Amino acid sequence: MEEINGSQEELTPKEKRKYWEGHFRAWEQSGLSQVEYRRQNNLKNHLWWYWRKRISQVADNDVTFVPLSFTSGKIPESHISVVTPNGYRIEIDKGFDFSKLRQLVEAFKGL
Repeated sequence: MEEINGSQEELTPKEKRKYWEGHFRAWEQSGLSQVEYRRQNNLKNHLWWYWRKRISQVADNDVTFVPLSFTSGKIPESHISVVTPNGYRIEIDKGFDFSKLRQLVEAFKGL
């Protein structure tokens, strides 16, 4: 597992995720209880549980596109609003260039 010099606040979100994924792999291989592993590695309890929950959610590469169907048979004229399980809201107005949707999804993955 990669060691971090300095504060976690200086890391990018991807670096933080990698750091915590490394700790969870190391813990699973250690045979220690979570409490003992955290104690030996000076890991804060609230950060441990925050990252356990976050990492256990859908992985970044598991983006799935779901076909939409509309009862009227046509796309609404105003806009489409999608709210993701992690709270992001995507609103698409009339005239949106759907070829840009993949770029939009990639941008959200980095948040």
